[in-house]
Amino acid sequence: ICRRQDWCPVVGKGVEMDKVSVMTVVLLTVITLAVIVAALFFLPDVIPLHFGPTGAGTVVSKFFLLLFVPAPALIYAAVRRKSRRDR
Repeated sequence: ICRRQDWCPVVGKGVEMDKVSVMTVVLLTVITLAVIVAALFFLPDVIPLHFGPTGAGTVVSKFFLLLFVPAPALIYAAVRRKSRRDR
């Protein structure tokens, strides 16, 4: 995947995660998914992304929020990997 494996984020150092980290990532993903799915029942069909002087400029479907489900887990994994590398 990467040409130089000494710094590759996929194959190189710092990729191994212990069981606690893996379970934390899975738990964060499941909790985020549950919260967003619960919120989908209460949100309108379209959500404005940008408001301008004339009102809502860009609108998206409420299901657009599902794209953000892995965000907390990815942020946690990145911060955890960086903190381990800095040791």
